[in-house]
Parts: sequence; structure tokens; C-alpha cells
Amino acid sequence: MAKSVKGLTSLRSIAVNFGACCQTTDFGMRQISQALKTLPFLKNISVSFADCDKITDLGIHGISHALKRFPLLQSLSLNLNWCNKITDKGMHYLAQGLKRFTSLQNLSLIFNECNKISSIGLYSFGQVLKTFTSLQTLHLDFGLCSEIADIELCNFGEALENLSSLRIISLDFTCCDRITDFGMQKIGQVLGNLTCLESISLNLNWCNLITDAGLQNFGQTLENLASLESLSLHFTGCDQITDDGIQYLGQGLSVLEALQSIRLDFLECPKITELGQDELYLTLNNLPCLRENIISFEDMEKDLFVEVP
Repeated sequence: MAKSVKGLTSLRSIAVNFGACCQTTDFGMRQISQALKTLPFLKNISVSFADCDKITDLGIHGISHALKRFPLLQSLSLNLNWCNKITDKGMHYLAQGLKRFTSLQNLSLIFNECNKISSIGLYSFGQVLKTFTSLQTLHLDFGLCSEIADIELCNFGEALENLSSLRIISLDFTCCDRITDFGMQKIGQVLGNLTCLESISLNLNWCNLITDAGLQNFGQTLENLASLESLSLHFTGCDQITDDGIQYLGQGLSVLEALQSIRLDFLECPKITELGQDELYLTLNNLPCLRENIISFEDMEKDLFVEVP
């Protein structure tokens, strides 16, 4: 790669995809980091090592060291999906590499199946995240990181509280089955205070300790989000949710007059009946700006596209 970018010192954007190159190791990642260092004017970096399961914390150390060379960086996307040798030490290295970027506008980090990451790693990252006060778009995927529980969400939520410019947020905690209503409440409270938000995606699929109380608390926080245009909530496999939870959520949704698009997933939630489904559809039909409505329940999926007059 170093030869490929030779002479491109004025390059502003780069996207590199090594996804599924399963022989890629820390050495290869270090070579890529060295190549990036020759491009000092980069503003947008996207690098994917998805499914490169030989990468460890040492690889993260190399790329984090390279990131320090880009004071103009505005957008960073790093995909480490299924790089399951990465630990809290790797998260600490990454946090150190990101320290300079107080003007960062867009950040996407995917750590799906990096199940050695715990509260220590999230705390290190959170301490840096809260300094990104110019951040407008945030996508974080910690799906299948089984060490994540309520305390991690609380600490992480505190980091989000400073991101008052945030317009788009996507959080994925699929199969983090130690998360309860308390953790969901904390995330909801934080999102409710980010009043510039236009789009929210929250994935809690198979977090089966979530109950109606979690939906009630989350629904209450939606009342502050008058600018919200897009909402995507995923609760597949949260089998304690009942019609009551759907009703609570509907009450929160009913005040989102700017909402244009919504997706709700409640597959494998057998306690939700047709009564709860019908009440939710009635609420959504009364939203004045809603144009797209995709709702999935047990044994059925309904897509409703509302024609613009």
C-alpha cells in the first residue's frame, strides 16, 4: 500500500477495505499505518479489517499512533468486526490516538464480537468521546460484546452528554444480554437531552432483560426530541415486552410531529398481541409528517408507505 499512495501527499480522503482478508495480521496493519502517515492532509479516513481475526491490540496501537498525524481529520470510520482478540488495552490505545480530534465531525467504530472489551475499555474511550463537541454523526457497534452491562452504559452515557451538536446517532448492543431496563433508561435520558438529534438508531436485539419498564422510560425521553425525523428501534428477542410496553412507547412517539420515518422490530416477542399492534399503528397514523413506517412483530411484518399528498 505504501507504494500505491506514493506521491499522493495532497490526498484528502481514503477508503481501504481488507474485510475478510483472514491472513491480515498486526504486521500488515502496521504497514498500512505507515502508509497513512505519508498522507498528512487527510480529512476523511475509512479503514475496514472486518473478520481479520488475527489482529490484536498491537495492530490497534499501530493505527492509533498513525492517527496522531492527522490534525485536520473530520471523519473516521474503523471497522474491526469479529476482530475478537482486541481487548481493553486496544480500546485504550485507540482512545490515545483520538485525543487530538476535537474538531471531528463524523465517527464510526465497529467492534462487533470483540467480546474481550469490558467496562475498562469503554471508560477509556468515553473519556475521549466526551471531548468531541463538534461531532455531528456517531455510529458505534458493540454487538455481541458480552461483557457490556448497565454500568458500562451509564459511564458511556455520561460521555454522550457533552455532544450537544450531534444530529445522527446509531448504537448497536445486539446480544449484550446483561443490559437491563436501568441501562436502557440511562441511554434514553442522555438521548432525550441531545435536542439537535434528527436520527436515532438503537439496537437491543436479544437483550432479553429489557421489559415494559424499559420502554416506558425510553418513551418518556422522546418528548424532548422535537426535531427527530428518523427513528429505528430493534427489540427482537426481548421476550418480556408486552402490550403495555408497546403502549408506553406509543405515548412517547405520539408527540414526534417532525418524524418522517420509523422502523420498529419486535420479532420473537410473543407477549405482544394484536391489540398492542393495533394501538401502535393507530398512534403512527396520527403523526402528521410520517412517510415511511416499517414495523415487525412476531409472525408478521408490516411495511406501510404513506403517500405524500
